[in-house]
Amino acid sequence: AHAAVAEGTNEVHFQMRNLGAVVEFDLSSKAGGNVSGRVDSIVFTSANASLSGTFSVNYNSGNPIITPTAGSSKLVVKFRDSGNNYIDISGRKKVRVIFPPLAGKKINMKIFGANDKYEEKYLASATLVRSKYYTSAISDITFNGPKGFSVAADRRVYLAPGNLQWSATGGGSTPTTHVVAGGGTEAGTFRFAPRQWDYLGNTAGNTTAEANRSTQSAWIDLFGWGTSGWNNGNYWYQPYNSSNSQEGRYTGTNGYGYGPTNGRSYEYDLTGTYANADWGVYNAICNLKTNTTDPPGSWRTLTISEWTYLLNTRRTVSGIRYAKAVVNNVKGMILVPDNWDASIYTLNSTNTSGAPFTANNISSNVWTSLFEASGCAFLPTPGFRYGIELYNVGSYGCYWSSTHKSYNGSNAWAYHFHFDKDQILLEGGESALSRAYGYSVRLAQDIE
Repeated sequence: AHAAVAEGTNEVHFQMRNLGAVVEFDLSSKAGGNVSGRVDSIVFTSANASLSGTFSVNYNSGNPIITPTAGSSKLVVKFRDSGNNYIDISGRKKVRVIFPPLAGKKINMKIFGANDKYEEKYLASATLVRSKYYTSAISDITFNGPKGFSVAADRRVYLAPGNLQWSATGGGSTPTTHVVAGGGTEAGTFRFAPRQWDYLGNTAGNTTAEANRSTQSAWIDLFGWGTSGWNNGNYWYQPYNSSNSQEGRYTGTNGYGYGPTNGRSYEYDLTGTYANADWGVYNAICNLKTNTTDPPGSWRTLTISEWTYLLNTRRTVSGIRYAKAVVNNVKGMILVPDNWDASIYTLNSTNTSGAPFTANNISSNVWTSLFEASGCAFLPTPGFRYGIELYNVGSYGCYWSSTHKSYNGSNAWAYHFHFDKDQILLEGGESALSRAYGYSVRLAQDIE
């Protein structure tokens, strides 16, 4: 039914005026298709408009104006009967939805099929005029879902094309400087690894004595927590800081340890006021995949809750979230995007924490042509660093989150994501000095 309003003193004749706009969606390409012939629901959302809820009405001399009083940014159209049973719409190829008048508002549309599979559409800045009828054909509804990786119920990201690396000289012979957000300059160059399986291991960059790292040309890819180069109140905040000398420069105001601090207070994440301590927020990063330099703020570090959601909670089209594997002879973990089509390649022992890496053996050509082309990410196993010593290279993957952790009265910890041949752990580390460990960093980019 189309909501309408009338105003007048004549008890017999009223001039009714429609309040909303009607949009017709043609679902003919999906009705009777490969999702058991069913569309379960269509969910519309908007970041800057109320699509449903309670509205006040001003008749306005026959040109009604409606204003949300308890409006919602979501409008759900369900194809179920009063008993919550699916209604097969194979013979109902067109759906009409009533919206409040909208002027230049962006609407996001998700069409859900069986098993929560969905296709996501964006209706570019819609201008919907009251009492008008619009048609919008929806073609090629494949229920492949959206690209990227869900890290929360309402948030998706792309993962960087490789692990983060840093060099004081950018690989050259003299230190380099570049302008950073907020003005000033800093030494060194950040880049993404050339390929997703690349890591440095026991090379000069990672094993150089800390006193010499500030001028070295070799690359580092294992970082102490929050070492973006931004002065976050801690003595140890440069990208090359990662050692067992954590308490060597405690001054009372600088604190000791890594990441944002205020004296002895370590209850800060790499977000908000302290977001610049996040490697991606403060720094320009050379993106070898695109041969460009991504400006500061293009990338960020996932929180521990986002890592947990990505690995343990998110729903995908294929039902697969991850699989351990050996890619180009490198042990690691494959993360498949939300829209991964399982028919592209049969992965073994998926979503299994205790699976061996050898459950899947994938060549570089297959990875590039099938997996990477489909949006998959690969996390290698660079091990971790403490001082100039590296441990478990080629068998442990340890990746920082942006979230601090309190333990036994100490806040000088931080959560990280760890996996090996036996397990996957989302925890804070193994000692109170865990921020001093050099772990890998895989940055993410929010999808709008």
